[in-house]
This record gives sequence, structure tokens and C-alpha cells, in this order.
Amino acid sequence: MVNRKWSHWLPNIKKEINETSGIVGLLGVGTGVAGLVIAIPIVVGVGSALLASALGYCVYKGFPERMYKPSELLGQTSPPSILKSLSEHIPAIGIIGASKAGKSTFISHLITTPNPTERTQSVYATIFALQTSPVKYSALLDGDGTQYNQQFKVIDNSSILFVFFDHNASETLNEIDPERIIDHDRFLEQLEGYLKELSNQSSIKLDCIHFVLNKSDSWKENNEEDEQKIISWYENILVNWRRLPYSKNISGSIHSNKNAEDIKSLLNVITGYV
Repeated sequence: MVNRKWSHWLPNIKKEINETSGIVGLLGVGTGVAGLVIAIPIVVGVGSALLASALGYCVYKGFPERMYKPSELLGQTSPPSILKSLSEHIPAIGIIGASKAGKSTFISHLITTPNPTERTQSVYATIFALQTSPVKYSALLDGDGTQYNQQFKVIDNSSILFVFFDHNASETLNEIDPERIIDHDRFLEQLEGYLKELSNQSSIKLDCIHFVLNKSDSWKENNEEDEQKIISWYENILVNWRRLPYSKNISGSIHSNKNAEDIKSLLNVITGYV
């Protein structure tokens, strides 16, 4: 039998009746007027049919949506709204940051799919299973890193954030790009402003914000001075965000998507909150 929120059926019907009552009222007025010029039995029959049809429509519209087990959607790409259609609550990890910082590549490693060849165009959620006993599930959310509104939508649906940075948009260049660092700083300003706005509306805080300095396999090839510059910039981010009230847990990792141990380390961070 298909799993549904049967306890929601009656409340849904009541909601649909309330929303339909205006239409039914107008039909009733029309039927009453018609009764002045048409035989009463005919009008009563028509009115009863209209009422029955309206009630049937409400019962149909109020039918509870299907609920999915996380295992049914494993590895599939779905809109974030799918999280409301799961038979059990699972943590949602938002993967945010600038475009080409390695977010989608990280997700592809976790769900063991080929690295993406096209840029992310819209917000999506992917259910994946952790290697725990019993098996636990989580959702990974990603969006277009060039669109702040998509990044904010990821935040809206997440309880944990992974914020990805890098030194250069390129996967092959070792040099630290000053414009890239400015882009990250601008993103952090937008992120802080949005979280401040959310905190003014609600007292809910994120379970964790984890900052990821990616592509270490590349920027560590620079001279020691340049390497220390980007590490100092990154460490200052952690210091500053630990002063802010948006999460009790601010942490970070120096990371490379090409390093299996680094992937495992971030997976352990997720497991700690699931």
C-alpha cells in the first residue's frame, strides 16, 4: 500500500471546503434566483447535484500526498520540496559557495556518481545513505553558485551548512586569484546579511556551519608565503564567524576533492550531526 499522511486527510478536506465555500455560496445564490422562475423540484435537484460535486471535489483535492521512504529516492535528484514528502525526518545539508568551488563535485563523490560536466542550474536535493548501522539517511542540497537567491533557498531548507571556498576558479591553476578571494568575501557578506534577516524572524539556529577551503592539492603547490596567506585568510573567517550568533558549532576543514581521506573527513562531520 502506498504510504500517505492519512492523518492529514480530514484536515485537508476541511481546508478545501473552506476554500470552496465561497464558490458554493455563489452557486447557491444563483440556484435560489433560478428557483423564482423554474420549478422548485428541478432547482432543488440541481442544487443538490452541485453541492455533491463540490463536496466530492474537496474530498479528492484533500487526498493526502504520497510519502516516500528515503531509500526509495536514494541517489535521485529532486526539488527541495521532496523533503516534506518523506516518511521520516532526515537532516538536510546545504552545500553553498561560489560557482566552481567544488560543491557539486563533492556531492558526486558522496553519492558515487561521475563528476558533473555541466554547471548546476537550479536548486536540487539528493538523498544519500551513510555507512552506519543501522543505515541513516541525509539530504544534500546544492544550487547555482552564481545566483544568491538559489544559495539562500538552499539555506532555507537546510539545518547544516557546508560553505566551500577555493583560491582560484580554475581546477588547474595554482596561483591565488585576488579577485576570487574578493568574490568569496562578498558571498560571506551576503550570507551573514541573510542569516541576520532570518534570525530576526525566528530564534532557530543552524546545527552547524562548516567552512571548507577546497583545492588544497593545487594551492599548496605555491611558495610558503602564498600558502600562508590563504590559510590566514581562511582562519580569520573561522575566528570572525565564531563571534556571530547564527550557529553554536562553527568548524572548518582544509580540503581537496581529489583526496579520499579529505572526503572521508567531511563525511564524518556529516555523520556527527545525523
